[in-house]
Amino acid sequence: MNKEDLSALVSSRICHDLISPIGAISNGVELMQDLTNKPSPELGLIGESVNSASAKLRYFRIAFGATPKESKLQMSEVRLATGAMFQGRTVVVLDTAATELPRIVGKLLLLTLLCVEKSLPLGGEIRVALSAMGFSIAVECERVKPMEAFWDMVDGGIVVEDLAASDVQFILLGTTVALQRAKFQRKITDGAIRISLAL
Repeated sequence: MNKEDLSALVSSRICHDLISPIGAISNGVELMQDLTNKPSPELGLIGESVNSASAKLRYFRIAFGATPKESKLQMSEVRLATGAMFQGRTVVVLDTAATELPRIVGKLLLLTLLCVEKSLPLGGEIRVALSAMGFSIAVECERVKPMEAFWDMVDGGIVVEDLAASDVQFILLGTTVALQRAKFQRKITDGAIRISLAL
């Protein structure tokens, strides 16, 4: 087992162990809402936050967790996770007729989306054309943050010195692309990002 596999297993374990108690909290909030005579804004806010946290954990589990060979991922789970992760100024639109896809494709996509989001200080619309063999991403935005050194890590370049935890997705994406021998291409300008990945 290499260090990448070990890190992925640790991430899967942490996310798995946190999802269960968060689900229990969500069930408890629903029960409290059922027992009250009138809707409670406070309980509603707690419920929304708990559901969002649960969906984000599922996102992290896909992006950072283990990917057993031949394992599949339901598109409904991908949509739920991306919907919770990207809200407000950044919107992700998934275009696919598939109901499931290889888990490794889901992992590569979600890591790529985290990298793209980091490059959008003012947000933007991220459109994804997705298939079982890869995806293409088209982003329209007001401004793209210059992060060439970070994107170079995806291509196998030198790791940025003192890499912050918030930027770890770049090196993880690069490692996963290399391990899968995937073809990763990007074109980044001041107001647009184009990315394609094929297994």
